[in-house]
Amino acid sequence: MFRHALFFALIAAPALGEELIEYDICDELWFMRNQVFANAGHCFESPLGQTMFDNASCTPGPVDLSSLEAAMVESFQADEARLNCAVDTSQ
Repeated sequence: MFRHALFFALIAAPALGEELIEYDICDELWFMRNQVFANAGHCFESPLGQTMFDNASCTPGPVDLSSLEAAMVESFQADEARLNCAVDTSQ
């Protein structure tokens, strides 16, 4: 999955001569991982999670993930650990 995120970062990069936009792969991995949980109806408690995802129709407690979704989350978490990611979710 890390390669997919990196691919999207590369194709989204500006052309030569344009101002570079700061890109943080850790933020992207955090968002993709939590998008899986949001799609499953997870209720977010952190300020960042509540800002990025709608809790209006969330389900309190653990959510059920399909085997594919669980594998995606595991892959994102492995990439986050390998990169020593620490997204500040209090923002």
